[in-house]
Amino acid sequence: MITRQVGWMMAAMVVGLGVGLHVAADEDPPAAPGAPAMTEVLDAVVTEAVEALEPAPTAEKPDHGILALTLRAEFAHKKVLAERESETYLDLRVDAWDGQAEVRPRLNVALVLDRSGSMAGEPMAKARQAAASFVERLEEGDRVSVIAFGGAPEVVVVPTAIEGATRARVIAAIEGIDSGGATHLSGGIEAASGALRGARQSDSVDRMIVMTDGLPTTGITATEELLALARQARAEGITVTALGFGTSYDASLMASLAEEGAGNYRYIAGTADVEPAFSAELDALAATVATGVTLTLLPSPGVHIEEVFGMPADPSAGALTLHLGDLRAETRRRVMLRLKTRGLPLDGQARVRVILNYHDRITDRPVEHGMVATAGTTHDDVEMVASLRPEVMARVQEALATRALSEATEAYARGDQEGATRHLENERRRMRRASADYGLAKEEMAPMAAEVDALKARMGSAAPSSAAGKALRFERSQRDLELKRGEATPGAW
Repeated sequence: MITRQVGWMMAAMVVGLGVGLHVAADEDPPAAPGAPAMTEVLDAVVTEAVEALEPAPTAEKPDHGILALTLRAEFAHKKVLAERESETYLDLRVDAWDGQAEVRPRLNVALVLDRSGSMAGEPMAKARQAAASFVERLEEGDRVSVIAFGGAPEVVVVPTAIEGATRARVIAAIEGIDSGGATHLSGGIEAASGALRGARQSDSVDRMIVMTDGLPTTGITATEELLALARQARAEGITVTALGFGTSYDASLMASLAEEGAGNYRYIAGTADVEPAFSAELDALAATVATGVTLTLLPSPGVHIEEVFGMPADPSAGALTLHLGDLRAETRRRVMLRLKTRGLPLDGQARVRVILNYHDRITDRPVEHGMVATAGTTHDDVEMVASLRPEVMARVQEALATRALSEATEAYARGDQEGATRHLENERRRMRRASADYGLAKEEMAPMAAEVDALKARMGSAAPSSAAGKALRFERSQRDLELKRGEATPGAW
């Protein structure tokens, strides 16, 4: 416990060193007259540290006339029913440039590390080692903050530009993190958001990387309130990556933090996997070609968005904006929507205008790219069925199967092994019927069929409470999110 007066002395030292403020625990001694609250000390120290950072010179960004992202949008049917209700789907695909940017984006990263009592021993040692290796690989001009959370958040490293001797000082501060206390996850997220906001630059990629091995036990513990913190960060241009360590954390919560924060989610099975997870995240950040990626959907009158598969979204308002986060080179994001059309005239069209917005990190400029997906109308049900695009309907079946996989994983996590395997059996029957009903080629359905069959076999062979069963649940939590986003290819997983 430190007094407020000592806190101010430490604050002065921290501004000079760029590292090392420890936030006091829940109980503070009475403040001296006129002394500021501890939260004000934290804010003041971070603010002063940020103001002391010299603006890094902006690197020249070559303009090759290349767009970082391309967009495709396609209805499942070329024609929908006129004057009556009909159902169709809209397939959206965003592809990132498959080249490599000549200038790597500048990074503004906050490492948020769980230092609670359950991390004692090798887990904490490996987390320190992984964070230190992460900092070793940062380039000059990148900015890093380090937050540790036990019973209270602790700013171990205020926003610091990597240059000269600062790298060694940051690593030394990381090596001083020790374990103990409860799990104040929300405090860690809030402290990291503040640090990232203050240290951002016009051309930086802003990312919070949160690692925990357990459940939030103090501060904000309600799931929806924690997810609101991730949404707020995303709204401010900060993406949130969630790293879950071991098999005691809340996999659903961590995956949802990544979904709402438009970042990545990784399951870390053991101590040997901690450093590779941090390294993979840095590789992804360094390959970023587009940040703040959003898709805005504007349906024409008579076209209604009923459902967005695999993404948090509320389609009830009509116009809809989907947040895809940051995209790295050679990646793809897919979004499938279920639509209904009502009361369209015979000579009319079903139309959805799709607007892609992002900041292009290849040319360092904002980009807006739009297109309109259309379908004609007909009175003839048979003509609508005949207008089906099989390749789009095959992707619809993938989206439906992905949802079934997630539902089976949730049942298995609840201990309902029989219900989970039965759910997958039902899904395979549904897929076979859909293949016959829509005339889909066997090879188009085979990869997802193999995915479902492989999961059913693994769930059937391991009890949910066994070590293998626990590992399976957490592996699937990452895999399911990757499939939802279209980042992973279905197959015999």
